[in-house]
Amino acid sequence: MAWSKGKPRGSKTGGRKAGTPNKNSMVFHEALEKHGLDPGEALINIYREQMKIYETYKKKNDSEGMLSSLSAAERTASNICQYVYPKKKAVEHKTEGGMTFASFMSIATNNSPTSS
Repeated sequence: MAWSKGKPRGSKTGGRKAGTPNKNSMVFHEALEKHGLDPGEALINIYREQMKIYETYKKKNDSEGMLSSLSAAERTASNICQYVYPKKKAVEHKTEGGMTFASFMSIATNNSPTSS
């Protein structure tokens, strides 16, 4: 089919609108709702439990247990953030001359004197 005048090539002409969930996503969300499950709420409960465990280890002065429970709580908190905050895009830093940081570091490390 030839492209009609006035429409850019590759422009969307049909299909689902942006943001419309696919069938698998809809089935999954319906199952969660049917069983009363909320992943965000579950993660919050896991975080709270890990902090209780941390306090128990803290009273026993068990540094290994404290570290383990804090590590689990940190991972859970990180997962909770996915439900609360948008993910940030990577930013490429450039120097005043327009050189990327990676290029700058490559030149800097290749030109650095080596110790003998």
